[in-house]
Amino acid sequence: MAHQAWDAIYELLPTFEADDQKMILHDTEVYVDPAPSARDLRAVDAPPGALLLGLYTHVKGGKRDTIQIFGNPTRQEAANRGVPVPFIVREVTHHELGHRATFDHSRRDNVVALVGADELLCSGCNPGEPGCGCKSPKQVAAAFARQDAQIGPSQQEPWNETCPVCLIHTRIGEAERLLAGTSAEAAAQHQVPVGLGGTIAGARHLMQEASGVLPVVAAMMLTRSGQVMQLKGSITSARQALGGPGTILGVEDVTRAYAAVHIAWSQAFQLTWSYFAAQRPSVWDG
Repeated sequence: MAHQAWDAIYELLPTFEADDQKMILHDTEVYVDPAPSARDLRAVDAPPGALLLGLYTHVKGGKRDTIQIFGNPTRQEAANRGVPVPFIVREVTHHELGHRATFDHSRRDNVVALVGADELLCSGCNPGEPGCGCKSPKQVAAAFARQDAQIGPSQQEPWNETCPVCLIHTRIGEAERLLAGTSAEAAAQHQVPVGLGGTIAGARHLMQEASGVLPVVAAMMLTRSGQVMQLKGSITSARQALGGPGTILGVEDVTRAYAAVHIAWSQAFQLTWSYFAAQRPSVWDG
C-alpha cells in the first residue's frame, strides 16, 4: 500500500510549483499504519471507531511533515464503495497531499462546472461569450463525434478511426485519462474543481461512443463473445457511475467512476490485443 501511495504522489506532483514539489519530496514522510490511534482520532475530533482513512500532520521544529494512510479502514471503505483498494489509496493520498499544499476542509463543498442539458457549457459562462473557450453545441458535438473526412482506411497502419476495435479502445482510453486527472485534482482540492465538470461530461460522451460501437465489435469477434460480454458489463457499470446529463459528481463519485472506467479500459485493451494478435504480423506489427 505504501508504494501505491507514492505512485499517487508522483502522479499529482507535476501540478505543483517547483518549490512545493521539493517540499513534498524532501520534507514529507508517508506511512501506512493498520488503523488510526486514539491520538490520531482526537487530532481530527473524530469519535472512537470512526472510519479515518488518512491523516496529514504538520510537524514543528524542522522535522518532516507526515502523511498517514490507514490500511484497515481504507480496505473497509473500498469494500463499502465497491471500488478496488488501490483507487481508494490513491484518493486518500491525493486528499492528504492537498492538505500539504494548504487545501483544507473549508473547501469541502463539491463545486462542479455548470452543465447544460447537452453537457456543453463550461463553468459560469455561455457559449460565445468574450474570453470563453466554449463552442456552440453543434461544434462540440461534432468534435466529440470525431468525424474527420481526411481520415480513411490505411493500408500501412491498422490503427485508425474507421476500425471499430480501435475506436472502442481509444474512446475508453481517453475517458480513463480524463477521469484520472480529474479524480486526482478533486481529491487534492477536496472538491471537483470549477472548470473540470466539462471533463466529466466529456468522459460521458466518450463512454457513450464506446457503447455505441460495441455491437459492431461483437459481430467482428464472435470467437471472443465472453470477453465482449464482460466488456459490455463494465461499460454499463462505468456509464452508471458517471451518471446522466447534468448529474453532479462529488469527489468519491469521481473516484468510483474512474475505477469503473479503468476496469473497462483494461478489458478493452486485452480485447484489442487479442484481435490484432490474430491478424497477419506483417501487416499489424509494422
